[in-house]
Amino acid sequence: GSRPNTWMWRAAVGCVLRFAFVIANEIDVYLSQLAAAAASCVEHTAAGAPLLQCVQAQAPGPNWFLPRPMFDETLRNASCRAVSGSIPRRTIRAGDLANDGSCQSQLNVEVFRDTPPIVLVKGFATVEDCEKLLNQVDGLPSAPAKASGAAEGFIRRSSSKNLDWEMLHPTDDLRVFKSRMFALTRNLTGYPIPSEASEALNIAAYGIGDEYRAHCDGRCGGSALDRHGERVATSIVYCEVAALGGHTTFTSQHLKVVPQQGDMLVFGYLEDGRLSREVEHSACPVVAGRKWIATQWYRSAGSAGSADTGLE
Repeated sequence: GSRPNTWMWRAAVGCVLRFAFVIANEIDVYLSQLAAAAASCVEHTAAGAPLLQCVQAQAPGPNWFLPRPMFDETLRNASCRAVSGSIPRRTIRAGDLANDGSCQSQLNVEVFRDTPPIVLVKGFATVEDCEKLLNQVDGLPSAPAKASGAAEGFIRRSSSKNLDWEMLHPTDDLRVFKSRMFALTRNLTGYPIPSEASEALNIAAYGIGDEYRAHCDGRCGGSALDRHGERVATSIVYCEVAALGGHTTFTSQHLKVVPQQGDMLVFGYLEDGRLSREVEHSACPVVAGRKWIATQWYRSAGSAGSADTGLE
């Protein structure tokens, strides 16, 4: 009757619990080995070198029970802890727009990678530019935010608010600021981004302990660009940088970008017409001080407000 069924049920539960314990133990061991491999790769490979391939070559082998976000987090943690070395780059000059739309000045641009492009525009924003942004959104956001989509725990810990460009007067200085961001992003990526395809500007504040774990701002993983109005590029203006931590890392490479106040990071997602995983990136935890940024996403065409919001 019921006793054999109860015994079988208990035996089945016991087997499941033992199996789960074994798997959890294997994941812990594998994560330790993976972290050691990632630390070794960061220490011994040149800055900007492919980190993912190095870790995969040194790791003991794939663990099919390890969730991909945990693998990405291990790479991210290693790159955040790395000492900022001399990242291979070259400097070019790019034209900036004046208030009347003419090309007024030339800015120094550090090129970290050509395809998909990763560039840092030096001294893009002034203190006055950033103050105007803050005034428009009534100061820095303070309510804590959590991004969705994480299999385990949070992806992002910061606070943010959006600035709708449509609410600005056409002659407003911030409209000129937006035009400058758009023109440089289109120029430096080489993408034919429509002028109407930029989303609302996102203002994000990071305090001590705040971070954004490894993620892509749009689709990634090698799929073709075949959807209407997909995100294809990101620009991030660093209005305030943390005293320690808060850097931007690209997790598939040994690439940690250490911006200065006023710099703008621009990166595109496309490689041979496909949405590359090489643009997966993260914001390292802020250890001391505060960081706040203004992020703009750009689409291939179409509506600028239909995709999930992703931050740096």
